[in-house]
Amino acid sequence: MIPIIQNDNICRIICEKSGGTLKISNTETGAKVTAEFIFQKLIKS
Repeated sequence: MIPIIQNDNICRIICEKSGGTLKISNTETGAKVTAEFIFQKLIKS
């Protein structure tokens, strides 16, 4: 099993290279992971 810190770094790098962010937090019921991305439609003319 890969430790959470390595997973966090890999996932964070992938998100950031895609123009997004990765947020990891603890809640009363367990872990919460939020990945945010901005998608833009490219229009060719």
